[in-house]
Amino acid sequence: MRLAEAEVRVLAAEDAVAPAQKRLKPLEKQRPRPVLVRFHDYPDKQHVMDAARKIGSSGHMLMYGNSRVFVFHNSSAATLRKHKRFDEVKKWLRAVSTTYTHLYPASLKVVHNALSKVFDYPAEVEKCMASLNQLPMSQQVE
Repeated sequence: MRLAEAEVRVLAAEDAVAPAQKRLKPLEKQRPRPVLVRFHDYPDKQHVMDAARKIGSSGHMLMYGNSRVFVFHNSSAATLRKHKRFDEVKKWLRAVSTTYTHLYPASLKVVHNALSKVFDYPAEVEKCMASLNQLPMSQQVE
């Protein structure tokens, strides 16, 4: 596999769907299947992740044929549970057009009006946004 003039060595790539559920191609309205990719070298993985992030941040989509491709880090179940704690906070951050990014292992970086801050708990985000007069939707007065 070649990516931006760099040789990337893939150790293994496998379909993450159980064998009984495998089809050559997903049905028309079926969600795309996840594919697990193991890279031979960590720098190769980081190169692919950085390239995908750069494409996404430029307003373009990473495509394979006519299908959009999403690239995610492989995280443990415990880390995913920690990320999930921020789900409600992320909903109202999107509602007030505030950008955010998950940081490993389980922090949330929030950028609002050129101010960037990292939070470990959802309550910290709510407290900070309230001080900036950007209350969560559940706390706004109607």
